Amino acid sequence: PYVYQFYRMYFDMADEYDWEQYLPDIPESQVWTLVDPIWDRCTVAWDNNNVLIVVEAETEWDIEHGMMMVLQNGTKLVKVGMAVESYTNPDGSIFFRQE
Repeated sequence: PYVYQFYRMYFDMADEYDWEQYLPDIPESQVWTLVDPIWDRCTVAWDNNNVLIVVEAETEWDIEHGMMMVLQNGTKLVKVGMAVESYTNPDGSIFFRQE
């Protein structure tokens, strides 16, 4: 659901930035068709005695920045967001929507 929320953030901005032609209105079940994981772009980092595994992926909705998914200790998803941001959100949320 977090990847879909990330996509919807861009979809909701489409009118403002004239992206309508690039962003189809799709159901949540189809969002992964717009994601192309790049498995050679994985990073391992430490945060408060936890191992963070960061997987970057290309997305059709943001070809410049893409998306990152961060797993804590290899099992717990702790972040979905732009690949240019920090590995975790300050408020502890998995997906943080900037307004």
